[in-house]
Amino acid sequence: MTTITTAGNLQSTFDIGCVDMAQVKNVYSPADLFKGSVACFQAGDGAHGAGLFRLALAYGRYDIDRVADRTAHQGLEVLKLSSFEPFSEADKTLIQEQLNVFFSSPEANLQFCAQLRALGPPAYHPDYMIQHGMQAFQPWSQEGINGLVADFDPDATWQMVVDRYMRCASDADVTASTSPDPDADQNTATKTDAATRVREAPSLAASARTAVAEYFNSEGTWPESNAQAGIAESSPQFPVSIGPGGVITIHFDEPAELVGKSIVLTPRSEASGDWVDVYWSCSAVDIPVELRSQNCP
Repeated sequence: MTTITTAGNLQSTFDIGCVDMAQVKNVYSPADLFKGSVACFQAGDGAHGAGLFRLALAYGRYDIDRVADRTAHQGLEVLKLSSFEPFSEADKTLIQEQLNVFFSSPEANLQFCAQLRALGPPAYHPDYMIQHGMQAFQPWSQEGINGLVADFDPDATWQMVVDRYMRCASDADVTASTSPDPDADQNTATKTDAATRVREAPSLAASARTAVAEYFNSEGTWPESNAQAGIAESSPQFPVSIGPGGVITIHFDEPAELVGKSIVLTPRSEASGDWVDVYWSCSAVDIPVELRSQNCP
């Protein structure tokens, strides 16, 4: 089989190594950031690895909104999967556990959100993603075409990424609020922890979503189990299970408000050239209304 690709497809520009978040620049693309995250995990620095990983997701989400070719959007998942492919299954499980800790920590969230706001939106052209799409194989005949959405609103998109996708707006609200009642403070902290777990849950299932999409493109049907999709079985460290129709269920065993509850991700396919894009709808019907995120009602 011959694989045909284009120059710049998912290509990294800067070899940043395991860099501290304070030293990150907004010219680093997800291709650079995932590579840096890998370097951190290889060095045993899970905290910095998780921070770079999350920033790559944020910048990648921004790029998805501004890249016109929808077939290119899957590049972020492919990049993430290929970056961590060299790790053994045992190491991947350990990395997933470290990501879970980072994503569920209110303190880490507050620090990350502050760093994200200070860093600002991407200052690079998303060639790494554009060159991954089908349109990259077609000559651009119109002057001025750069692969971006014509009416893209950078300010509104960045606000969406920070406030909604990374869910930093609620963190800012919690930081700014005060209460003279210690019990009220404890209740607020507990609800904040639960809400954080709910909003981060779909990101924790990223590897499962990628596995389902790749299985569908390879076999033409949805996988019906974790084993069939080629991912680890559901466990307390990886509470994700794949069922009939490729439906992904994310289970919660803590905190108290979420015990026994779950979030369900349902896939749908849409043909796009030789590749089938997989899109996901999120449902959190048994999650308390006040804890649900806007992206998963």
